[in-house]
Amino acid sequence: MNYQSTSIWLYSVTFTVIAAISLFVAFFGLSAPIFYYLIVGLVFSVWVSLHLHRMAEKGVVYLMTEKTQWMVYVRGIPVQETRTSLKNPCFLSIVHLISFFRRFLVIKLLLQAVTLYLALTQTLELAPSDTPYMLWVIVGLAIVIICFLISKMWLTAKSLLALQRSEWLIEEIQRDSFSYYQGFIIKKDKSGHQILQPALTELLEV
Repeated sequence: MNYQSTSIWLYSVTFTVIAAISLFVAFFGLSAPIFYYLIVGLVFSVWVSLHLHRMAEKGVVYLMTEKTQWMVYVRGIPVQETRTSLKNPCFLSIVHLISFFRRFLVIKLLLQAVTLYLALTQTLELAPSDTPYMLWVIVGLAIVIICFLISKMWLTAKSLLALQRSEWLIEEIQRDSFSYYQGFIIKKDKSGHQILQPALTELLEV
């Protein structure tokens, strides 16, 4: 049983900090972070999920889900709920798997490139401030945001190149007398050990 006693928007400290910084810089004309999290973090994720469900209806994909029980305290009142999360999808063939992830990795890379261009343009067009130090603060945050977007683009490009070079680990799963395939990306953790990152997790990572 998992417990949650705060609003879902404030449950993650990282999300709260990022949201606060995004709103702060947007006030000065730098809306690229909000655009990024809305498009890549929300719209793109929903698009991928809907596409997977359509493929599952056609029998091309087998979707595995994981259910967790949560006790949520709403104004002090405990409410029990079940949350279902989508796990790494299994495709009927390796061709379908590669085609799906290649297409959406390219789309994600293009969305990140558009956001980077927007951030660069808005940074160059920042209006002078009455307090000079505030302008330097905003420029400093803009540089951090630009570096963040470049790093995200690089990670997406690395995943795409690894897929093109057949460096993903493809696992075969037997289900209802059919063979399904799911993909994993070989990565290294902070201690340098190799880990297997589910392909869907990597695709939806913001």
